[in-house]
Amino acid sequence: MATPQQDLAREIHAALECEPRINLHRTPIRVAHVDGGVMLEGVVDDLAVKRLAPRLAARVNGGIQVIDGLRVATGGERGDGEIRDSFARALQGQRDLANCKLSQRANTNGIELVQEAPHDAPSGDVLISASAGCIHIEGHVISLSHKRLIEVLAWWTPGCSNVSNRLEVTPAEEDNDDELADAVRQALEMDPMLDADQVLVRASSGVVTLSGAARGTKESRIAEMDAWAVCGVGEVRNELRVVQ
Repeated sequence: MATPQQDLAREIHAALECEPRINLHRTPIRVAHVDGGVMLEGVVDDLAVKRLAPRLAARVNGGIQVIDGLRVATGGERGDGEIRDSFARALQGQRDLANCKLSQRANTNGIELVQEAPHDAPSGDVLISASAGCIHIEGHVISLSHKRLIEVLAWWTPGCSNVSNRLEVTPAEEDNDDELADAVRQALEMDPMLDADQVLVRASSGVVTLSGAARGTKESRIAEMDAWAVCGVGEVRNELRVVQ
């Protein structure tokens, strides 16, 4: 006779199998039981699966607590120091982050200054590190758009399989659909692989809809993954028309 934990795991797997963007045969997701809930573990195909799976699991059995232990396949191994340094360079290359103080945890567990804020009122104080392929981001920034931009750059860092974004927005800022849509547009405009002028972005209650045109299925997929990289996005509806 199956235990309640086994029944719950089966219910979660059934919910995941109903989502066409999740292929459990190609990238299995394990359900581990923890106090008060479950943890999802495994290496998944892309960021869409990582975002979707915990939300689907939480809907099972009245909204159980779900811990996201999933990682995104990177296609190659890179050392944590290399991942951290690549991320630091990406942050330094962003004009919108030029007034942020940036630091990183060194291999000796010390902290190294990467970029000093040039003005007396910096737009953030950010500390970064990497461990086991996960980029950790701590500190504070002055806006949600800063927090979202930094996380997008983390997900774009080669070798990054997970992101822990613990940045605080100071002073606190209330989120809204316009802010979320603007953040997705910024991500699309930053991506050199896209013609962002051809993509329209709408957001409603955390659901982002992409419409317009994409130059092939690859560009359509890139645009969708860029949208998923923005924290706060609950769903992406890809309605892009593929043109050759």
